Amino acid sequence: MVEDVKTMIGFALVVVVLMWLFAKMQKLVTKWSLRHSSDLLKRRIIEAIEILHGLKFEAEIVLDEKGETIMNVTQYDPTQICFTNEQLLFLQSHPGLIGIHNHDEDVPPSLRDLNFAATAQHKSIIVVSPHYVYYVAPGVDGWKSEPELNAAAETYLDLFQHDVKRRRLIGSEADGGVWFEEDIELTSTHEALEAVAQALEYEYRRWEF
Repeated sequence: MVEDVKTMIGFALVVVVLMWLFAKMQKLVTKWSLRHSSDLLKRRIIEAIEILHGLKFEAEIVLDEKGETIMNVTQYDPTQICFTNEQLLFLQSHPGLIGIHNHDEDVPPSLRDLNFAATAQHKSIIVVSPHYVYYVAPGVDGWKSEPELNAAAETYLDLFQHDVKRRRLIGSEADGGVWFEEDIELTSTHEALEAVAQALEYEYRRWEF
């Protein structure tokens, strides 16, 4: 009788130990899988950054959380990327994607970039410039509305740059004088975006390329 009880207790202990080992193995496998997935995503992001770096036109690569390329938008325009309505609707129906595009100058994401990220409900955006890589992600409350972004930008207006992007001839005088209309654009500086991001509780980082 005593021997039977000891055998049953021993068997129960073996079962408990095996269950503990099985649970431990499951956790280890899960951690390995997550780590592997994270590393894969990082590699795909690095690959996208290397593809976009140094291009003489703007392009965008959109990745999902697994690192798969969902969209590759290129119009060979040196100053902008234009999404079709169909592409925008697709992005909105797939929230949580990562948008990566390039700038031909060392300027961080513009207010237009941030508004587009909010509209597309991206998980984060990355901008690749000749010497820097910029990263912006929303805070716990998500992306802010366009009026909230504009209000924050207005607060730190002195940190932005006003660039003349183009001059358009609008008239001329008999003595040879000409009238030009200047198209002024507000360009983010590192300091401006850093201040705006902090005000909106966004995560913002910049690395040297």
